[in-house]
Amino acid sequence: MHVVVCGLGRIGRQLLADLEAMKSEFQIVVIEPDEDNKNIEWAREMGAVVLIGDATRAEMLEAARVQRAREVFVVTGSDECNIESVIEIRDIIARKGRYGRFAWLTLGPLKNWRFLDYVRKKLPKLCCHVHILDKDLAEIVRDKSIQLERLRSQGKGNEDKENELIDVEIFNALERTARRLLEDISATVLRKAKAENDDGETLPTSPPQVLHYFMFGFGEFGQTLALKLAELSHFPSCTRTRMSVFDYEIARTAAVFTSRYPAFCANAPEEKSWVFDPEADDWEYKNCPADDDSKPKRKSPGIDYVCNARFVEYLDIADDTMLRQMKQVCEAANIQPVILVCFEDDRENFARAERLRAKLNSQDLDWPIFVWIPRQRELSQLLSEHRQHAQSKATDSCDLIPFGQCYGSVSYTEINDSWMDWLARHIHLVWMQPKDDHWTDSVGKLQNALQDEDGLSTLRSIDWEELDKTAKLVWEGRTEWERASNRSCAVHAVLKAAALGMRITGYTTKPAAQAPELGISPEVDEQLRKMEHYRWVAERLLAGWRYAEQRSDLRKTRWQITPWSQLDSPPQSVWDEAAAEGSKLNEKMKDEVIVRLLGSVVSIGVLIPKHQPQSRT
Repeated sequence: MHVVVCGLGRIGRQLLADLEAMKSEFQIVVIEPDEDNKNIEWAREMGAVVLIGDATRAEMLEAARVQRAREVFVVTGSDECNIESVIEIRDIIARKGRYGRFAWLTLGPLKNWRFLDYVRKKLPKLCCHVHILDKDLAEIVRDKSIQLERLRSQGKGNEDKENELIDVEIFNALERTARRLLEDISATVLRKAKAENDDGETLPTSPPQVLHYFMFGFGEFGQTLALKLAELSHFPSCTRTRMSVFDYEIARTAAVFTSRYPAFCANAPEEKSWVFDPEADDWEYKNCPADDDSKPKRKSPGIDYVCNARFVEYLDIADDTMLRQMKQVCEAANIQPVILVCFEDDRENFARAERLRAKLNSQDLDWPIFVWIPRQRELSQLLSEHRQHAQSKATDSCDLIPFGQCYGSVSYTEINDSWMDWLARHIHLVWMQPKDDHWTDSVGKLQNALQDEDGLSTLRSIDWEELDKTAKLVWEGRTEWERASNRSCAVHAVLKAAALGMRITGYTTKPAAQAPELGISPEVDEQLRKMEHYRWVAERLLAGWRYAEQRSDLRKTRWQITPWSQLDSPPQSVWDEAAAEGSKLNEKMKDEVIVRLLGSVVSIGVLIPKHQPQSRT
């Protein structure tokens, strides 16, 4: 069997390089429309078969024998072309099936032999990884595949019957870049916070740490990054994130953005002010405008928005007035500034970041600067080497940290099966019911162990390899929205792990015979649960959900979209419903289960940390 790559741009080249580095035994077939692409000669030197043509055309896909491939990566650089290619691939398999080397048996009178069914079952399902940037398109494509699968399971239609032989996995390079960036931010921010705490004891009355992102550039990537940071930047302080966004003609861009994501931030003041109200950092804070009679509106217990943001017209990255205002809003000791330079041009980003660093160094400000360099790999490596050299000398100058390279966020392993994908699949198992399809005893053991304070021995007895097979089967039937929700929870494990002093590097299906337990104190445990709750709230708000006493999937309402302190006081109607069903109501336990899952799989060695933390008391 072979691997097909449609498109030889940045992502396609990275996939080929990864497969070569892994000494893959599979032949690689590339479809590339541009015969002048500079990567073609390199790919052929790597041993790949390169076909010049359009990957949206059936004849090209058939020439690449996609119906016999082990997996297909559709990364042409255009959402529309990628979707067209996926549709063609599905249609080819619907016509020809997954017959591998025995495809000739589909001809003539041999077509109905029982041997055909045997051959078909022996071939694995084709996994088609497709790159789609537009979230709405991604959800439509994935949900259409789920509908076809459900029709197939009900025995409706020959075309739908063939759909069981292909699984569409959607990924977004910009979102994955944002996830990887979150790891670097957490390492930088938490390391600095720890160093400051080590210098002097923090007073109990000290205000919690608040992250303030200064984002320069609000194009397609900037907007994706802003959403992901708002969704996932929930650190141990459990405060709202602040964000100052700079770009040309920002008023128009911000108006379109906030109309699409109204819960992203509260309405900014009309005057051009950078001032942030410290009270608004607290999730309990309500942004409630007055009525016409100047009487305040009645405040609901729900949360209305995710982060505190200001949109500022960009002039120059080293503008003195701008820097003076940046310093002013970060005067409080609990404000942690993080600078993100993410305009569209790599070299311009580098030049701007260098100018800003020089300006900040001249004012003795050691704020970290993350600079987006997705295309210029050599420039990114140069910055990384410079940073390592500066760290070895322990200087107090600004860190200039490159991010966005494919090898860090959209490598073959990251796309195919990263530890975050593994965790996302297993998070869904936690919420399964015995009546659900693919329920197994191992799923029940997992759930029972997470409810048991001493469940680690039970978790070690689980066959994790078999459980992972079950998780993959369940995952195939999830909608794209369900998958995205579980991925969000898994990605946030980066910050929870960082709060415990470790960085997760991978996973295994073989638990360690002996591994030190994480001695998480009750205080830290509640901190992690609050982090998870506010992550969930942010995810739901940005996806269009809102607070209401009655739950409705159709209207996208949940009463749990409320501050942590309010979870113990649900609406009376919720109490009445729980009493009628004879069930106990403990919403905080849901967050507890997620925290226990992470801590447990690390403790038994299934998730692999880079640094094992010291026991906490």
